[in-house]
Amino acid sequence: MIQRRLLADAGRDVEELLPQLAPRAEELAELAIDRLRRRGEREAQDLRETLERQRERVREELARHEGQFQQLTLDFDDEEKRQVESNMRAWRSRLEQFDRDFTREPQRVNEFYEVRARRVEPVGLVYLWPETN
Repeated sequence: MIQRRLLADAGRDVEELLPQLAPRAEELAELAIDRLRRRGEREAQDLRETLERQRERVREELARHEGQFQQLTLDFDDEEKRQVESNMRAWRSRLEQFDRDFTREPQRVNEFYEVRARRVEPVGLVYLWPETN
């Protein structure tokens, strides 16, 4: 009997409680949004640093091979020379890709953590009922 009455009134009770919960929900939402924003910024910075380290390694490898191509390939047959040249073309291409990655990828990370929608959804309702009643 009591359970049926409480269940029947639950929808109305939730509606009456939502305005009182809204300020707390807004506060928690702002906190979560700030934390997500900071996480996105941190991950974007980490990505920039990783891309920079990778780009530097590729530059060094390319420079080493370009600067010493004749000496490095002195005893190479034509196929081995073609392979080294192919590697160098791939490294040049990768350096160009790094430029594109620097302009787009950190922004994509930030956008991933951007909050696009907020809403308050009740997930439960608890009634406290004395044993003597």
